[in-house]
Amino acid sequence: MTPLPTNPQCALANGRGRKKQHALLLVFAAATSSAEWKAHDVFLLNGDAPPIVLPAQHHVVTESWDRVAAVPYIVYLHERDRVLMLVSCDYPHHAMTLASADRGATWTAPRFVHTDAEGKPDTGMGVGLTYLGDGKVFVTASRRWFSSDYGDTWTDYGTLPPLPDGKTWNVWDPLFVDRDPVTSAIRRLMETGYSMDSARWESNGGPGYSKGHLRISTDEGRTWAEPVKVLQWDGASEITIVRAANGNIVA
Repeated sequence: MTPLPTNPQCALANGRGRKKQHALLLVFAAATSSAEWKAHDVFLLNGDAPPIVLPAQHHVVTESWDRVAAVPYIVYLHERDRVLMLVSCDYPHHAMTLASADRGATWTAPRFVHTDAEGKPDTGMGVGLTYLGDGKVFVTASRRWFSSDYGDTWTDYGTLPPLPDGKTWNVWDPLFVDRDPVTSAIRRLMETGYSMDSARWESNGGPGYSKGHLRISTDEGRTWAEPVKVLQWDGASEITIVRAANGNIVA
C-alpha cells in the first residue's frame, strides 16, 4: 500500500474548488470497519489545466453510528503508521476523535476530546486538526486543545482571545506548520482566522461579511502574537496556507 501523505487534507485555493474540497475530506473520512472498500476517484486541481485524477478507495466510517457527525478532519501520524480523525457529533456539536491502526480498515470508537465533571462533553465543535510530529496534535474549538501522545489525551491550552476590536476569532482550517528547511524543526505555527459581520450575514447582504486575519506562534502554540489583518483576505473566511515547491507561502 502506498504510504499516506503527511497532510491528506487537500487545500484548494479558490471558490471553484469548494465542492471538491468537501468531497475529498469525505473520501478520507469515509471508512468503516464493516464495509467493503469501493473504487473512487480523487480530483487534484491543476491550475488552468484539467484536474489530475487519482484512483482511490473509500467506505463510510459513520454509517452505523446513528448520530450526527460533521466537519471531518484527518491526519497521518507517521511515527506510528496511524490515522487520527476529528469529527463533531450530535447537537450541539462536540469534538470527538477516533483512530485507525490499519490505514482506515478499522477504527476505534469515537471519544470526546473533553468532558466536564458530570461526564458531559463541553468543547463545542472542533476544527483545524493539525499534526506537528513527535505525537503532538492540535484541535481548536472554543478553546485550544493539545495532545503530546498522538491524540490519546488532551490538555487545555486556553480560550481563543478575541480580535482587537472585540469580535470573535473564528477558526476553520488546520494550522500551517512552518519548518526549517534544513533541520525540519518547527519555526512557527501560522493560524488563519476571520471576523464576521453577523448582521450582514444574517440579512443575506452578500459577500464581504468576513475579514481574514493571521496569528503566529513561535513556541508550538503555547502563546500567540496579536492577529494581523491581511488586506488581501478582505471578504475571505476559510483560508488554508501551504508552501509551494518554490518556497513561496500561498493562501
